[in-house]
Amino acid sequence: MVSPQGSDTVSYNYIIYPRINLNPIREMQKLTTLILILGLISCGDNIEQFVPNDISVVHTELKNIGESKSSSYKLNNNTLSTISTNMDTDIEIPINTFYNPSELSDIPYQLDIIELSSYSDYITRNITQVSDEGIRDVIHSVYVSAKDNDNKSLSIKNNKEIIIRIPSEERDGKLQIGNGYVANNSIAWSYNNAIQNLRIKYTEWTKLNSENVLEKFSGYEFPVSQTGWYSLTVIDDAPYTLNDLCVTIEDEKLNSDNTLVYVVMDSHQYLLQAQSISEDQYCSYNVPIASSTIEVISISYIENESTFYYAAMEINPNQIESTIRLSPQSVNIEDLSSSLDNL
Repeated sequence: MVSPQGSDTVSYNYIIYPRINLNPIREMQKLTTLILILGLISCGDNIEQFVPNDISVVHTELKNIGESKSSSYKLNNNTLSTISTNMDTDIEIPINTFYNPSELSDIPYQLDIIELSSYSDYITRNITQVSDEGIRDVIHSVYVSAKDNDNKSLSIKNNKEIIIRIPSEERDGKLQIGNGYVANNSIAWSYNNAIQNLRIKYTEWTKLNSENVLEKFSGYEFPVSQTGWYSLTVIDDAPYTLNDLCVTIEDEKLNSDNTLVYVVMDSHQYLLQAQSISEDQYCSYNVPIASSTIEVISISYIENESTFYYAAMEINPNQIESTIRLSPQSVNIEDLSSSLDNL
């Protein structure tokens, strides 16, 4: 096993998929966003490095909540390497996996890993589950990249694959892998890689723990042939309706520069970030409602006060048509972390 060499965190923008409505003003807002999204998806390259971009002070401050979800490992390309992350994910890298521009076989490199598995993880790392297809229950998301001693990114050879094993209970339903990609500093998920999705299997493996005792794990295994983001999900076939949801923040010092608003499903690992449409109002369009209740939360950070503000409200689907009002209260970082962990 290889031990991590250090950690850091990365944050990303988000995108929202709107639908056309009959209200002319809202229709124009949604259409503008739709044109932007179509441009991102059609023109964006599947690049391997996600670009850090702190959109606001609240995004920056949220990165300090909770433990780091990233780690780095010093490895060599001419050696079979198996690492176990802090989240017990098992990653196997065969000999000579990465493309070598030189003739040398002995190439030291750094493997970087980021892992997300909870609402708290996704919120504090500024990633939502917006995708090109319906609702997905997210089991685990993982980012894999490698770079040489000159800090140049390394790509996987055409005939090579990295094996990823994620600890998990076996889940009902069809499994699917989402591929993350960036365009204009934004992140989106695509679920069109059908061939790879057929290669997901439930399996067992072992590793030596810190007490040098062999420990058994079970979970899902899948191969990847490129570096980048991958998200293991379960397809949800339950019927759902698409609804627009708007939230008003009742505090004049809280605005789009220091506030985030999220919609959280109660029965699905599915997170949406609302879009600011005015100084105090945030809307999320095309919210897929497939559960009895959903939760709306707001997180704010006032820089000159060095203070977080938080509010949460559970609502029923029949409340969605009316504007939801939140009154955030000051909260310390420990209580905010606990609230996010309990989502």
